[in-house]
Amino acid sequence: MSETEEGLRPGPERTGGDPVGVRAGASRTRLRRVEEALQASERRYRALFEHAAEGLALQEVITDAAGRPCDGRFLDVNPAFERLTGLSRGDLVGRTLRDVLPEPDGAWAEAFARAAGSAEPVVYEHHDVQRDAWFEVRGYAPTPGQVVLAVSDITARKTAQESVDRERAQLSGIVDSIPMMLIIWEPELKRFILNTHARRVLGWSDAAAADGEFMSRLFPDPDERAEVSAFMRSLTPQWREWNVATGDGGVIPSEWCNVPFNADTMVGIGRDLRESKQAERALVESEARLRALVDNLPFEVWAMSAEGRYTFANPVCRSGWGPRVGKRPEEVAPSEEVLRQWLSNNERAFGGEVVTGEVTYRRRDGVRVFRNVVAPVHVGGAVQGIFGVNIDITGSKAAERALRESRARYRSLFESIDEGFCIIEVIFADDGRAVDYRYLETNPAFVRQTGLTQAEGRTMGELCPGHEDYWFEAFGQVALTGEPRRFQSRAAQLGCWYDVYAFRHGRPEDRQVAVLFSDISEHRRMVAALESSRSRLELLATVAERLLRAVGPYQAVDDVGRLSMAHLNCECFSICVIDRPGRELSVSACAGIPPEVAREIARIDLETADWGAAADGHHIAVPGTVKRRQDARRELLASHGIRAYCCHPLVAQGALLGTLSFGVRSRDAFGVEEVALMKSVTDHVAVAVQRIDAQRALRVLNNSLEQRVLRRTAQVQHQADQLRALASELGRAEQRERRRLATILHDHVQQLLAAARMQVRWVKREAEGERLLATVRGVDAILGEALSACRNLALDLCPPVLHEAGLSAAINWLASCMKERHQLTVVVRAETKADPRSEEIRALLFECVRELLFNVVKHAGTAEAGVTLLQTGDRRVRIIVRDEGKGFDPDRLRRRSAADATFGLFSIQERLAQVGGQMVLETAPGKGTRVTLTAPSAEQPPRPAEEPAGRVSEETVAIRRKSALCRVLIVDDHKMVREGLAGLFQFESDIEVVGHAADGPQAIELARQLQPDVIIMDVSLGAMSGVEATRRILADGSRAKVIGLSMHLDGEVAQAMREAGAIAYLTKDGPTEELIATVRACRPG
Repeated sequence: MSETEEGLRPGPERTGGDPVGVRAGASRTRLRRVEEALQASERRYRALFEHAAEGLALQEVITDAAGRPCDGRFLDVNPAFERLTGLSRGDLVGRTLRDVLPEPDGAWAEAFARAAGSAEPVVYEHHDVQRDAWFEVRGYAPTPGQVVLAVSDITARKTAQESVDRERAQLSGIVDSIPMMLIIWEPELKRFILNTHARRVLGWSDAAAADGEFMSRLFPDPDERAEVSAFMRSLTPQWREWNVATGDGGVIPSEWCNVPFNADTMVGIGRDLRESKQAERALVESEARLRALVDNLPFEVWAMSAEGRYTFANPVCRSGWGPRVGKRPEEVAPSEEVLRQWLSNNERAFGGEVVTGEVTYRRRDGVRVFRNVVAPVHVGGAVQGIFGVNIDITGSKAAERALRESRARYRSLFESIDEGFCIIEVIFADDGRAVDYRYLETNPAFVRQTGLTQAEGRTMGELCPGHEDYWFEAFGQVALTGEPRRFQSRAAQLGCWYDVYAFRHGRPEDRQVAVLFSDISEHRRMVAALESSRSRLELLATVAERLLRAVGPYQAVDDVGRLSMAHLNCECFSICVIDRPGRELSVSACAGIPPEVAREIARIDLETADWGAAADGHHIAVPGTVKRRQDARRELLASHGIRAYCCHPLVAQGALLGTLSFGVRSRDAFGVEEVALMKSVTDHVAVAVQRIDAQRALRVLNNSLEQRVLRRTAQVQHQADQLRALASELGRAEQRERRRLATILHDHVQQLLAAARMQVRWVKREAEGERLLATVRGVDAILGEALSACRNLALDLCPPVLHEAGLSAAINWLASCMKERHQLTVVVRAETKADPRSEEIRALLFECVRELLFNVVKHAGTAEAGVTLLQTGDRRVRIIVRDEGKGFDPDRLRRRSAADATFGLFSIQERLAQVGGQMVLETAPGKGTRVTLTAPSAEQPPRPAEEPAGRVSEETVAIRRKSALCRVLIVDDHKMVREGLAGLFQFESDIEVVGHAADGPQAIELARQLQPDVIIMDVSLGAMSGVEATRRILADGSRAKVIGLSMHLDGEVAQAMREAGAIAYLTKDGPTEELIATVRACRPG
């Protein structure tokens, strides 16, 4: 019985009937009952403890000095514990854990300490190495200071688990070693398991595959993800291709097969298609390249199936034989003979034989020769078809024939040419220098050119010892570099000069050179002779040129002597002139002779000296060596090294002029050619001296003649200048008179008539009575005719368009006048930039054109002419007047007498010449006439200074300021016309004249001050024309409408006014109603 039981056991019964005793008795009864219950419970726990399958051990916790659990003492163990440990209860109770397990591992101690210090059970697995047994130990603390250890033998379970783990590891290794992607999908858990290959290919980790979003990562597209899910759940295994997202953000093509496993697990097996796709693309590209290659092969390629039908034919094959694919040979062959050849070759190829040969076919493009190959196509050891290649060798056959013929021609040429030809092998020393060469082949001319016989196989050193090294070097360079070389050189041992062309023959390592050469020794001699002759001719030409340019008798002789001395390789020369009274020679020039010698031979006696003898005898003296002569002067020359000299007389037309001598120090005599050259130089000098003397005499005569001619010429020139000046002044006077008359008519008579007509029209509008009105009408008609006549006369005298619009506009106006008055059609082509800047030249050219057009009307007999105005390259003005009329003989103009000559063409020519121009006449009978006038384009003279706009004359300008519907400013340089126009408008209630202006500057100023609605602008205003005034007014910002007004209606002037900004252009004598209507049309609003 335990201490607890003892404590709970009731004591001896007490007697007595007091209440306390009763209560004590009741307590003892309860205690007994409790004790009994405890005993029963203990018995039950003890029975459970004793009969438990697990080993149980109750231990007392032992702590260290710090109070930490460090060991346990066995208090009790059950039988199962004894069986499991092999230790009896007596061996264990009272002993510590360390006593039982002398060296417990750290895991035991850690587990025991945790079980003793925690209310939670601790589970630990322990391996008993000695017994090879595994135990599961669970420890817990039922009360403080005690630990219960429950031990179970798990050896069988661990063995099974290890077997399972081994199988799982093997399976995992097998799965990871599969070279395909393997994915296990557990939809309920949203978990994926990837094998190693899948992780490597897809780039996803196990953590990413197990986080529940892996399906969305693999297939971002929801629709594709649904298809994949349905595919994986399918119970029928099948392969499909999918594009799968990778961990690095890419996409790879792949092929997957679903493997049915169970309802909760899906397995997918996949393979990476990148390499296969690349291989597929490479295969397609390879096939395309192969197809392109076959299609572009320059020969025929075809294929045939085992059934005997063509399955392929490249373009070359189709172009030669037509379409083949799907057909049999019988349908394609052009003849029975060709068909038999084809069928025979095909039969042999189907039998496994490769058939080759050359055949000749007649096709649509002619007879062709082919080298053909027909071969079988083996598949699985059996012939499944054949293919053929036909190479057109017609060209190569022709080339072979040409080659054979070329070789024959080459051999013929090789044997028959005059040039020597050989093939040599260059021999090199160890240091790389070419030291010799061996002849391999020579032609027959080789012997004739060199004199070397039986040269083949022998070296040049053997045939010709001492041959120059530069021949070896030249051929060695060609053999090494392969660059052809042409040169001329002398072979001293052979005594000849050769022209050589050498080039490499054969392969570079053969060191062979082909040499084509010819003996040019004779040619060299001829060239040397020709060069000598050319040199002599050049010397003589130079001598002649210098003598010809000389003005003094001996001015160029020193130059000539030095040139000749250099050419002849002489060291000295001298020229002596004869002194006729004294019969002596005096030295005029010398070179190469010391001054003291020159002084000794300054004068030479004709009787005693060699030079004198040569001069006296008129022959060449060639003394030979100086030493053989007795002349003292020769001894003087010999003392200074002169070994030989040659003296020539200067003779011209039998007259002796002097001598020319040359001397040398290097040889004892001159050659024949040298003496001949000296003679030629001497003759040139003699002729030149005589020519210069003659020229001097002629010059004296010419001077006297020239003086007389100059006096006469000056007189004629003075008369001609006076005549030309008179003609020019006459032209200017004509122009001045024309302008004066035109100005009088325009500025006075016409203005008076116009004003009178305006007054008459004013009276006509206000007249009463039929007789008065008729009278006014008659006066108006007479004034109109007078105005018309004055206008025509003014236009003829000086057309205003010439000064206001320029020459091109004036020529166009002249063309219209010629059409109107003379029925002459004039086609005008004018460049605006060609208009002359000088008003005088403009008027001159206009009058010339008018004169020429009048000539066309009078003489050409045609109704058409042309005028072209253009600017030349040197900025001159050129006018061409042409017609296709009768033309005439230009010599008639030269043959005419002064009385018959016309003034027109002569005047044009003279007046143009006066201003620096010219006239060119081109004509022939029946060929028409073309006259070209050319004149300078001079600057215009400065215009007179314009009167300041602010200075307005009170006499010529009237200004009125009052409001009106249409405000009019009248601009005209004639007061009467201004007043007439103002009087015309005074009867119009809606028109008010607000001001008058007499010139352009006043018009500009008044337009700025008055701001009129309408400006009536006279075109001819003097210094500033109406066109320029209109342009400036409108450029100043005025909104006025400008109406141009003139005495005459001219299209060019009207166009100029409109371009300046005018809205209308009217004549002063036109209907007044038209002017009033035009003004009203410009009324504002």
